Amino acid sequence: MNRALIQKTKLFLLFLSGLVTAIALSLLSPSVALAQAEEAGAAIAAFLGVVFAFSVVFYIFFAFTLQTIANKLNVENSWLAWIPIANLWIWVKCAGRPDWWVILFFIPLANIIVPLLLLFDVPPRLNKPAILGLLFFIPVVGAFLYFGILAFT
Repeated sequence: MNRALIQKTKLFLLFLSGLVTAIALSLLSPSVALAQAEEAGAAIAAFLGVVFAFSVVFYIFFAFTLQTIANKLNVENSWLAWIPIANLWIWVKCAGRPDWWVILFFIPLANIIVPLLLLFDVPPRLNKPAILGLLFFIPVVGAFLYFGILAFT
């Protein structure tokens, strides 16, 4: 009988130690989770910061080159290249299309086709091959190459 009591006591102590371990881990895990969340938050913030910086650089470059292209083509009010939505009008004028084409940028599916057409319409107006529009499809650097070549050559 004594052996049975000792066996039950060992099982109870083993259960108790497991319970204490589980409680301790549950108390510690929020701090670990918080540390991991802070690391993830910092990584996400850094990523968004890089994306924002790249977007600002691209917008400044795009606006400057579009204004330069518009000046080369004698488009009136080329400074509108710096204003969102208004820069679409400048781009349409640089391509030699009618003003109402700006509306097509706000129509689903047409807003995919119209920019593609404009990519190939602008270079011939600057005495460059229309195939130059294919540069835009090179990932990351294509848009910089396309607008840079049109504006500065």
